[in-house]
Amino acid sequence: EEIKTRGIAGFIEYVNKYKNADSLMTVLRHEARVVVDIDYHGQNSPENCSHVITLDLEHTPEWTAWNKQHSFTQLGFAEFIEDNLPDFLSPDGATMLEIATKLKIDQKVEFQSGMTLQNGDTKFVYSVDTVTRDMTVPAIISVAIPVFRDGSLVRCEFRMRFRLSEGKVTFTMKPNRLDKVHDDALDKVLVDVVSQCDLLTMIA
Repeated sequence: EEIKTRGIAGFIEYVNKYKNADSLMTVLRHEARVVVDIDYHGQNSPENCSHVITLDLEHTPEWTAWNKQHSFTQLGFAEFIEDNLPDFLSPDGATMLEIATKLKIDQKVEFQSGMTLQNGDTKFVYSVDTVTRDMTVPAIISVAIPVFRDGSLVRCEFRMRFRLSEGKVTFTMKPNRLDKVHDDALDKVLVDVVSQCDLLTMIA
């Protein structure tokens, strides 16, 4: 019997329920996979090795949404903020919602300039019906999201860039070392699984 699962908690629970002294765990790090042969061979008791459970670590929708470079129009950036509002750490969700609201309300605008402030943020000056307004967009955005299903939250950072052209603004959000964030999260999950299952383990 071969069972496959993407849930970390369910995998650990199953293994601990059915494991025995001869069960073998194999960790395939580059495939983000853990395989346990429940009925592996004992020293003097050959088995069929037919009772197997496999954990294939699954990326979360949050990780999929954030793990790439994004380029946004004014409205697109506002909608992305609203769609992912619970994830924001710094600036917090309330601040980002204020930015999104301004971007959505003031769509028919003429952006006049973008000035980098001392802290690295960008202050935009724009006009709406001859009224001059301003808005500050952070240089760095931090979010807290789980990389893997059932995994803990991790901090991810993104650098904000912009381009002004003919009174319009385009925002670009570039991930900052998310490859390392991913690998650290993977290692943490694997260490936790190995520790909680407490089996003879092979690393492949």
